Amino acid sequence: MDKKEEYNKLIQDVKASYKESPSDCNSKGVNLIWCDDCEEINLWTYWQGRGNLTPMILLVGQDWGCPYDSANEVVVKNIKEINAGNASNYCIGNISDTDRNLGVLFESIGYHDIINNKYSDLFFTNLSLGYRCKGTSGNLKDTWLKRDYKHFERLISILEPKIVICLGKATLEGVIDALKVENKPKIKGYNDFIQSNLNPVITECHGQQVKIYGFAHCGTMGTLNRNKKKDRSLDNQIEDWKRITGKKYIEKQRA
Repeated sequence: MDKKEEYNKLIQDVKASYKESPSDCNSKGVNLIWCDDCEEINLWTYWQGRGNLTPMILLVGQDWGCPYDSANEVVVKNIKEINAGNASNYCIGNISDTDRNLGVLFESIGYHDIINNKYSDLFFTNLSLGYRCKGTSGNLKDTWLKRDYKHFERLISILEPKIVICLGKATLEGVIDALKVENKPKIKGYNDFIQSNLNPVITECHGQQVKIYGFAHCGTMGTLNRNKKKDRSLDNQIEDWKRITGKKYIEKQRA
């Protein structure tokens, strides 16, 4: 199979895995479902990644949340428009603090205005490919991430990115486990790890070197934790992202 066929097969397999073991949203603690409106591996992929199967950078978050909460109605509307082939944008009327901050961070490494511009060398996804039931948030479960490890490893083998950017400690550790990285680092203080010479974690996946960067999540809590609860400034995270060896490296790889 070519990349597109492999990717579409992966999406169908992930969808089937959630359909075969549906969650009871009325049952406490069981609240992952599939989003029937999603025709990509993840709703985030509609922002950056749709049609991009040879990206240089793969951005990985933890989980998307619930597409059926009232706050997300606009993004589902945008997704339906995109699925129908109409001109639309994932971000229209749907800019969260996380998305806005990602715009600043990607700008710092040479990607101008990812809110409105599409880049063929970027691909966004979450490690957990299921979605929360309506009205649920917080309390990310390790089992949610683990159930999709095999699917994430397949995604990596299809996309073959050179760089993987992980948002948050749980995401980084999950990606490392999903890819069966040997000699994985012991992470105690995550802020210390981010700034250490252990970051990025370098591994080989299907014969290709991959650099796995662990950064702070750029939502409100992640940013506060990166700044030791002092403020919500992105200054430290902008410095962290310079570990992607700077704009010159990015420009050379994109040439």
